[in-house]
Amino acid sequence: MAAEPKRSEAEIYTALGEMLVKWNHVESLMRFLVVWLYGLGDKGDILTAHMGNTTLADALTTLTTEFGDETLKPHILHFVAYVDRVRAYRNYYAHGITIVGFIDTGEPVGALQQMQARGQLTLSQEQITVAKIQAVTEMCQVASRYGSAISAHIMRDQDFPIPQTLRLSLQDKPQLPAQLTKPRLNLREYRRQHSASQE
Repeated sequence: MAAEPKRSEAEIYTALGEMLVKWNHVESLMRFLVVWLYGLGDKGDILTAHMGNTTLADALTTLTTEFGDETLKPHILHFVAYVDRVRAYRNYYAHGITIVGFIDTGEPVGALQQMQARGQLTLSQEQITVAKIQAVTEMCQVASRYGSAISAHIMRDQDFPIPQTLRLSLQDKPQLPAQLTKPRLNLREYRRQHSASQE
């Protein structure tokens, strides 16, 4: 019987790379929507060039709420809400994985460790599998398809020639991904309990 081929750490790195590229496309769609939707042209490119994803989302939400086309408004606001959910996962994985290793089954995992100090000091630790990263990549792809459909409608309404690959229809809004829940350990409480058990 042939031995099962050894799995590689590269599976995690490859999955993370694909997730990040798909996320970059989502961010570019947000920039496009801010610039094109509100007719900002090159001036808009200057304004959005260095905006991070949170600021882009805030700008797109506010512009849409205040000045948006009534037909596209619910789609754009849903797109922003969808992207915001995906952003939480993307940031958690992209900034939290600190090392790659293997679990007992031989499966490669990203060891995620993230400290937070927002009111109290907490630690999140998880083993992130290729499948978990691929699920976020799929969320990015859904956001890209939805954002591209919105973009195509804007371009069509402005008599811009739409490439065949962008001729997507606005279908039902995609279901929002579940909100990210991080396992959190309150370090101060943990250390207090640990000290008390040692006495």
